[in-house]
Amino acid sequence: MSGYRAHLEASQTPLQKILTAGGYDREHAYQATMAYLKQTWASERFDALFCENDELAFGALQAIRDFGERVHVGIVGFGDTKEAHSPTWHLTSLSQRNDLLADEAINRLLNSRSNNQGRWCHGELKIRHSHLGREVMSEPSKCGCASRH
Repeated sequence: MSGYRAHLEASQTPLQKILTAGGYDREHAYQATMAYLKQTWASERFDALFCENDELAFGALQAIRDFGERVHVGIVGFGDTKEAHSPTWHLTSLSQRNDLLADEAINRLLNSRSNNQGRWCHGELKIRHSHLGREVMSEPSKCGCASRH
């Protein structure tokens, strides 16, 4: 979250809204996103949502699909799970190297050392298309995913 906020601040883009799911699973994200969509006027809704993990992103995407009303919110996940690659989701997700994460975890657990600026902090954005707005994906999906474009 701190890296995300820092990048937004550097690009002079304000963080407009934080949704709190109350848990790190799909159902919590679904409920939080659906409640947000129901309670927020279409003209006031955010355009994009960055989720702390892919499971939350899947729940948010499903809520957007189920809500209807031709809503599209760009979604980005974190973790790049195998399911993120699937045609069901085509989830854009930040991928981190597991070997670097494991090294950092071992250093913290066994050596009581941490490196908050290490290579483990940096990942690679795996671009698919869950983050794209309707302007880009204006025609019905040709990729086979269930996302409403």
